[in-house]
Amino acid sequence: MNEKSLEFTTLPAPEPFCNVSALDRPMNPAVIEDIVWHRTHMVVFVSADCSLRPVLYSGERKLVRPLREGVVEGFNEPVPLGQMAFKINIANGENRNLLPSGVWQFDALPDLSQLGVSPKVMAKLEDLNRSFYFGLTEMYAVRFVVPQEDLLPPRLEIQVEYFKRNAKPKARPSAKRLAFDSINVLYRFFRTFAKKNGKRVLLMSENNEDMMGNLAAINQRIKERGLDSRFEMDYSFCNFFKPEERADIASRIRVIRKMALADFIFVEDYTPILNAISFPADVEVVQVWHAGYGFKLVGFGRFGIEGSPNPYTAGHRKYTHALVGNEHLKEIYSEVFGVPESCLLPTGMPRLEHFLDEELRAEAMDEFERRFPQAKGKHVVLFAPTYRGGDQASAHYNFNQLDFGKLAEFCNDSNSVILFKMHRFIKDRVPIPAQFANTLIDAGGGDINKLFYGTDVLVTDYSSCFYDFLLLRRPVVFFPYDLDYYAATRGIHRPVEEMAPGAVCMNMQELVSKLTELVERPETQQLPAMLIDRNIESDRLASDRVIDYLLLSDKSALD
Repeated sequence: MNEKSLEFTTLPAPEPFCNVSALDRPMNPAVIEDIVWHRTHMVVFVSADCSLRPVLYSGERKLVRPLREGVVEGFNEPVPLGQMAFKINIANGENRNLLPSGVWQFDALPDLSQLGVSPKVMAKLEDLNRSFYFGLTEMYAVRFVVPQEDLLPPRLEIQVEYFKRNAKPKARPSAKRLAFDSINVLYRFFRTFAKKNGKRVLLMSENNEDMMGNLAAINQRIKERGLDSRFEMDYSFCNFFKPEERADIASRIRVIRKMALADFIFVEDYTPILNAISFPADVEVVQVWHAGYGFKLVGFGRFGIEGSPNPYTAGHRKYTHALVGNEHLKEIYSEVFGVPESCLLPTGMPRLEHFLDEELRAEAMDEFERRFPQAKGKHVVLFAPTYRGGDQASAHYNFNQLDFGKLAEFCNDSNSVILFKMHRFIKDRVPIPAQFANTLIDAGGGDINKLFYGTDVLVTDYSSCFYDFLLLRRPVVFFPYDLDYYAATRGIHRPVEEMAPGAVCMNMQELVSKLTELVERPETQQLPAMLIDRNIESDRLASDRVIDYLLLSDKSALD
């Protein structure tokens, strides 16, 4: 078969390689350096030698589609030195059909070794996606994805789908749709008979078993002001869709009833049950989101990325208001929640309103010294990264990136200890070797903010925890060792290198060097306005702004 005919042919994938999982197939030394579209032609630039035979490989179909060497007629970009160009016309395939639907990975013959992918390509994945409309009702979509499997180096796939609009759908509704409809019917039934006096307040969370953070601060302030006698307060801390909760039908019905009776519903963090309910106009749904500012994308900031919310049913769109730390963060969280900026209230974070109080700091330091006697008289570094993985069930951290020996050596040389505070989704304990137990310490669970008072330097990555820590005016170091991969798979709001209020270290050597410098000569950077919480202002507590604006309808509360 000559080279020209390969341009339009899918072939059986070579055995035995097509029967081997991606985890067990080798990585090819060739790297995809860039991809450019020219009409329906995809042009792929690869750093490789002249023997490379790249293909698109479908594991599901056990097929390969060879890419043809060269560029497209009329394509004016030169091929960079040391690279080769390959092309494929996705609209012209076997039997003059489109490239078949499914997942296709960039591999190479003869052994289906996997091509690497450059940071440049990972940074432009969204720009590479294509939707090809034809006729009045049909669409062909090509989406680029870096698989979320960090046991391998980053690699590239395309997800190809054909869509046709059905004007008269006859498919039976899914079990999820039936469950959502049932929840909504129950909500409307209970709401019909509810006493609608504008005085019923529900504080709820589906992620925590008790009250904490912004919810706790608002609740405490309501009681301090005696407003719990004026408003009927109720609480719900039940993960509605958690498997073990499903058998308890009565508890789930109680949650729906509590929501239906409430005129104000305050939620913290993602609340899945909101996806199922259509709220009437007289109900306020307020998100008191825990994060001040972080780098990782959440909500509609991830739209188009695997795991992003449904634009038609997502609970984020149900918020009538949401809290943000300052005026400058309204644009970001408008994107995250998919709501107008006018719904964002720049109150500051209620949980931070007493953060700098001397009495609170003294109590927290007493507790810190009792918990960590090894830290007495030493510099304290707090290592607090976010999790990797698509959700709570798959959350993990790649501890292989940490050289515990080097970190222990740093501690011994600088009279320091390192506390490890992992994200609460991560179930695995930090694998600290026993010989380093006096200097490298797993801080376990609990409130991270209480650890900040005893911390000299914070190390994090894409987490929002630095937002709170900066109120203490102490240095932060960022350790995003997987920046390109994380940006491609999870997504980030802003370039970490440009926005991080502290040093950015990409490997262990850089991290240890920077920590050595900072424990001896602490320094902090000038903070951009979006990173300064409004609690720095002393004229009004953040929780008072929330209570006055929402519960008491005092629209001057945000002035």
